[in-house]
Amino acid sequence: MVRDFEDGVVERIDAWAEAAGRPGLQPEEFVDGGDVILVQASADSDGRRFWFTYRMEGPRIVGWEAFEDEAKAREAAGLSA
Repeated sequence: MVRDFEDGVVERIDAWAEAAGRPGLQPEEFVDGGDVILVQASADSDGRRFWFTYRMEGPRIVGWEAFEDEAKAREAAGLSA
């Protein structure tokens, strides 16, 4: 697990998790977009799907976003749907 985060990233992840009801997530797909990694995961409790973008600088996570829409997540990651 990566533990090297830019200031504020962990707080953004925690705020999202709290607002989403802290779902247990099962990762299902990882897409390597170079300096952006797109992760698709589903919630254990109800099967909701989420997409997360992780912006990397070397081994450090410098940005993070969560999406409930795959097309928007892929666009944010600079990947085609």
